[in-house]
Amino acid sequence: MQAPAEGATGLTTLASPDLSRLSSQFAQLANAAEFLRLSISLINAAGGILFHAGKDGLDCIDELISRQALSWSPNLRHELAASAHTAIQEGRVHYQRLECAPGVWFISCPFFLPGQQPACLSVIILIDSNPLEPFLVIAQLLASLLASQSRAFIPVSPAAGDRLRALLPLLATTLAAEKNPENLLLLNVSLKQWATCSQVAIGTIDSSGRMRLRSLSHVTTIDSRTDHARILEKALQECASQRTQLTWPALRGTTPVSPILQEAAELTRTKQGLAVPLSLNSESTPVGTLIFLWDAATDRSELASLMNTAGPLLAIALTQKHASQGFLSDGLSVKAGSGPLGLHRRAWFLIGAVAIVLVGLVPIPFRISAEALVQPESTHYIAARFDGLLKEAMVRPGDHVHQGDTLGQLDGREIELQLASLGAEKDKASKMRDQFMAAGDTAAAQIARLDELRFAGQLKLLQEKLKALTLVSPVNGIVLTGDLKRIEGSPISKGQTLFEVAPLDNMDIELAIRENDIAYASAGMVVTIRVAAYPDTVWQGTIASIVPKSQLRENKNVFIARVAQKNPEYKLHPGMRGEAKIRSGWRALGWQLFRKPWYTIVRLAEQVF
Repeated sequence: MQAPAEGATGLTTLASPDLSRLSSQFAQLANAAEFLRLSISLINAAGGILFHAGKDGLDCIDELISRQALSWSPNLRHELAASAHTAIQEGRVHYQRLECAPGVWFISCPFFLPGQQPACLSVIILIDSNPLEPFLVIAQLLASLLASQSRAFIPVSPAAGDRLRALLPLLATTLAAEKNPENLLLLNVSLKQWATCSQVAIGTIDSSGRMRLRSLSHVTTIDSRTDHARILEKALQECASQRTQLTWPALRGTTPVSPILQEAAELTRTKQGLAVPLSLNSESTPVGTLIFLWDAATDRSELASLMNTAGPLLAIALTQKHASQGFLSDGLSVKAGSGPLGLHRRAWFLIGAVAIVLVGLVPIPFRISAEALVQPESTHYIAARFDGLLKEAMVRPGDHVHQGDTLGQLDGREIELQLASLGAEKDKASKMRDQFMAAGDTAAAQIARLDELRFAGQLKLLQEKLKALTLVSPVNGIVLTGDLKRIEGSPISKGQTLFEVAPLDNMDIELAIRENDIAYASAGMVVTIRVAAYPDTVWQGTIASIVPKSQLRENKNVFIARVAQKNPEYKLHPGMRGEAKIRSGWRALGWQLFRKPWYTIVRLAEQVF
């Protein structure tokens, strides 16, 4: 499913659904026609068909299509069936535009009935210029409700239908509650009663990716040091790693038998066990794991089959602890009053909804947060030009230096001895040349002349080395590295970096922009920066450039932007960290508040449905 357009700010008025109340409305339906009628009225559709996968293709369970919709295309039913077939084959929502009628869309939502029987809800929507995404999410929620309420008009196991329908109030309670151990324990006890077992263990993924035991149905506080907790946590981790149900003892079918689950059952003095991974789909990493334990022998095959359908719903309940990011308007659960009181409530509801929409459409400055790191604009490296000994270090890291200041001194005694020796050799060669010239021996005089030139070259090289014994700063700045006091007198090698000096007049501030915000950042945008060392001081600049390739920092994908910043008071030092705010124009308040929750819900809906 494509991401919603930026202008779809009307989505910000959506509130959280009351699943238990909405489920009770669908629970009163007796046939497919009533379900279609209620579904079509909820999303103002022009018609819909319920399909069920039979032996020879798709079978129509029931249909409800308006005359207006039938007039749009002579092959409307055939096109709906083709859309439903595609959705069931691909295992995800399929939507397409009706070519002969602009603004008309087909939406087909596949779902599995208890017993893994594929079915599909296909509806016809006339949306004109409205965004498509809300209708996609609502249609998928209707399909999930249909999966739990379908035994009244689709032939499935009555017991499985009742147990799946009884799970919806548990999910509603979990979604509405805040994240705390008491609510998780309440869900645990409810699952124990729902599964009719003796013990239930719930595990969730921690920040390190390990499956941790979070709740036991018969205790309020878990001591992770006990053998009981350790073996259960080991069984939870095994189930999450294999991404499949595990059982002990053997179960009819292909469910693997787990020795670790056997060990856990024996330690807890139970006779049977079933471990179930909770993931949004078969390809995603489990977000949690359930372990059911029974004191007596019982038939676990129905529960194992049922968890194939209930598992993704429970995974959503564990990952979504707050109900503020909902799909449906609360108006769906408001009962219309027959007197003035009912009209008064509806009027206030409409006024509140309009007010929320208007407030959500108010444009305010949009700012992107990014981590800031202060770096020097340039760094100068002072290295040894030859092998020698470090005689003395004059500075330490953090010292401020000026251009020409001495940073360190190398030992020159060996060079001075070589200079004296070569000077004597050069004078000797010069005298030999004069003697040979006086004697008329031109060849010997020429050789002596060459020796003299060779010694002169070596003397010049040693004199250059003598000058390089003093290490000086090439610029005004601060010493970044070079704490050499403790190694004075030690040998150093040619090319070894002894000091790093960086000027402080101009600094280069790196901004780490998150991947999901990079689309709203560009060069030239104004940036305000605060560093931790000076929380009351604000620096302002503009983005000079953005590196086009992302980097991995602290396990996050970020893009690096650079801001040139003058530093006349030398307050900014290399390595300082802070926070930056990038001004990215004006955006609607509702879009800024709900864009991330909305995209999260859309991605979850794609994975589940």
